[in-house]
Amino acid sequence: MDKIRILVAEDNIEWTNFYKDFFRELFDDTNIHTDYASSAKEGFNAVIKNNPYDLVISDLEMEQVFDEPYAGIWLVKNLKNNEKCKNTRFIIISAAYNAADIAKSLNSDYILKCFLLNNKELLRYKIKELFTV
Repeated sequence: MDKIRILVAEDNIEWTNFYKDFFRELFDDTNIHTDYASSAKEGFNAVIKNNPYDLVISDLEMEQVFDEPYAGIWLVKNLKNNEKCKNTRFIIISAAYNAADIAKSLNSDYILKCFLLNNKELLRYKIKELFTV
């Protein structure tokens, strides 16, 4: 099986480090390749410049982007509308009070950050559910 390519779009350095530790601890490096973007725009550009990702994990509350209330909405919408991402899956991981409603409107999975802090296995389970890892 090819490596699963994951992009994490997260503007908070503590959360970025959380994800780096998570992938290092819970997955074999030979199965997963992870890239990181510190903003929605950087994440979008990474997808456009590189081969498509199998999974995009995105925060909602990042930089201000156009008329969207959350940069993560802009990122997911624009990637879902891009032919390059027709097979890409999405997980929104956010502390936003309305993350569940937003994820549903974007037809994406989600995890609330408060739950993930207490149980890293939630993300591992979601990834295993989406891919055979």
